[in-house]
Amino acid sequence: GVIAPAQQQHSSHRTQLSHPMFRAILQQSSGHVVLPLLGRQCLRQNVSRFGFVRFSASRSQPIRILYASQTGTAKLFAYQLSEELSDHYPNRDISVKGWHEINNPRELFAAGSLHVFMTSVAGVGEPPDNGKKFYSWIMNNKNNPSLNGLDYCVFGLGSTAGHLPYYNVIGKNLDKRLEELGASRVLEIGLGDDGDCIEDDFDNWSANFMDLLEDAPDAGGTSKADEVSVAQDGAQVETSKPSTSQEGDSPRIKCPGVALADDETRMISSKYPTLNLIPRKADTVRHHLFKEDGSNPNSFYSKGTLKFDVISNKHAEINGGESGMNEMEVMLSEYSSNKMCNYEAGDHLVIYPVNSQCVVEALLDNLDVDRHAIISVEGQPESYPFPTGLTVYETLSHCADLGALVSPNFVRMILQRKDIDYKAEIAHPRRTLIDLLFQHQRKLSLEDLLFQIAPMKPRYY
Repeated sequence: GVIAPAQQQHSSHRTQLSHPMFRAILQQSSGHVVLPLLGRQCLRQNVSRFGFVRFSASRSQPIRILYASQTGTAKLFAYQLSEELSDHYPNRDISVKGWHEINNPRELFAAGSLHVFMTSVAGVGEPPDNGKKFYSWIMNNKNNPSLNGLDYCVFGLGSTAGHLPYYNVIGKNLDKRLEELGASRVLEIGLGDDGDCIEDDFDNWSANFMDLLEDAPDAGGTSKADEVSVAQDGAQVETSKPSTSQEGDSPRIKCPGVALADDETRMISSKYPTLNLIPRKADTVRHHLFKEDGSNPNSFYSKGTLKFDVISNKHAEINGGESGMNEMEVMLSEYSSNKMCNYEAGDHLVIYPVNSQCVVEALLDNLDVDRHAIISVEGQPESYPFPTGLTVYETLSHCADLGALVSPNFVRMILQRKDIDYKAEIAHPRRTLIDLLFQHQRKLSLEDLLFQIAPMKPRYY
């Protein structure tokens, strides 16, 4: 089966698709893919220039991280920043919310807080779906209140690889608009470029943000930098160490029917909240995440996504290597009366890929939980980034992007060192999570994995 969200299609459509994913996913002529067809939309995400502007607030100032995300990257970055802030400032009031989570946009501006806005770009210069209401309000409302006294900074996610005139346009517009309304920019806008290395861009920007907070005065007017006296003879400065996730150091909990160990215990994270797992109900492996009635669980697939059959999939080039082109035929005739299946030239085809089974198996072998254990709908932390009610196997197969680059902080956890050259060591060699775990012989808890791995993004063609 294939899945297609659709505004547009017709009976039997033949198209050429070029992406290394298809070699792993669609080797057989009858495969399954999730196919959404969206009208003239092209994903974008994220570049960077940094600079300190001014900062007069204290180190006790609450921090509100507010994100708008189309495919989950901005949300992932928001929670990564929150975790780093909580590690450094355990007594500080830090919150994370989506722009869509507050009914009245005015409530986003809590008095006395430092606001960190994170937003990607969707379509061709459009705000993400969950940020449209707030973006329209802040940009177009002529009766917006004065924001004098409000401290803010912005990190935008975009891509120089496509629609360059709209590169990071939502973040740039928001940054400019907040200043026009009287808010005080504390740090120059960060621009993450998904066409280069967005993880490194965000890592550099967040490091500058943390340095900014270090230099802020406390309630007594003393900055943290002032507290560090000049080194005396023989004095040593102790640097902080990254958190580790070695099997012997990790806490363990009793988890009957889920844990694979003889004592029925499993590793949990010392940093991330513990997930509520329940024993398997079956050992069936599903090839997609639609329910039996065809409904979309937890809206994992975008609105309008449908499931179609792939009736043919073959290489379109004689010497097609990793980046070879495939020709795939999708049967749409049964749905020809559905208006959602109409499409026109220029529309984009959106495919939800599935991780290669061998990669999923390798990662499951690294974990100490039953692959068919269910991540319960009940009792999960609000920050959990994936749909609930799925098995561990389904989550790793469909929801987590196991081929994506690992975030810099996740790399530090695995390598157990703070100083890394992310582009040279990770990005340019394109080393994945499996590469790092096997090379460094690391074991992870399920929580350390799922709270740090990138979400699966639909591919736009």
